[in-house]
Amino acid sequence: MNIEALLEASYMNAIRRFLQENKREYDGRIHVSHVLQCLRRSYYEIKTPPETVPNFNLFIGIGIHELIEAILVRELSEYCGMIRNVYYEVEVSNGVCVGTPDLIIEFDDYRVVVDLKTTKYNLPNSKNKFAEKMLEKYIMQTVAYVHMTNSDFGILMFIKRQNGKPKFFRVERNDSIYREVISRCKRLKRALELDEEPEGEPDVFCEPYIDPKTGEKRGGCPFYDSCPYVRKLVKHEWW
Repeated sequence: MNIEALLEASYMNAIRRFLQENKREYDGRIHVSHVLQCLRRSYYEIKTPPETVPNFNLFIGIGIHELIEAILVRELSEYCGMIRNVYYEVEVSNGVCVGTPDLIIEFDDYRVVVDLKTTKYNLPNSKNKFAEKMLEKYIMQTVAYVHMTNSDFGILMFIKRQNGKPKFFRVERNDSIYREVISRCKRLKRALELDEEPEGEPDVFCEPYIDPKTGEKRGGCPFYDSCPYVRKLVKHEWW
């Protein structure tokens, strides 16, 4: 028996299984995370879910996220009430919109949503176009969680992967952004019910990065090649 080959296969299978277990399956409810990205992409991810592949960066990101979350709960529980990973539902005209904030911290006179993000970028201050777009989506997500949980405000806690240092960004209640989230939930739900593809919403997350040495395609939307809404593939500065 080739023990090295066995170890490698077991390692890759373990990563694949971990990612599959942490994958959010569609259960008829629209999650806030579904509507932060292009609705056409979410539509096809629900209709024809891409195969789970051993993505080491995603594996590390989820693992670090869960560890930090558990450590924070243990430390903060001495000072305040804590709610962790609880589903919050909001009824919409054609279904349910669901949110799962990482942490809710409860003091005597106010409540705060905390959403953790591990990142390689210098968020929330990065001038990278890709990072700036990510920040917009994170703010939209946290605003939704603040409203859904009836919290006073939210905190985005960014953990730099390179050194573990935290940075914080306060997110206030915003009725306009929250209405947009709910509207997008309704549109996606309607598209799924009618089996009609939503219009694409091209942005920096569409195009894959093509490795100039190997020609390998990385990142980007898995439905990019069949999308009529995106322009010809070009390599952008945000990569």
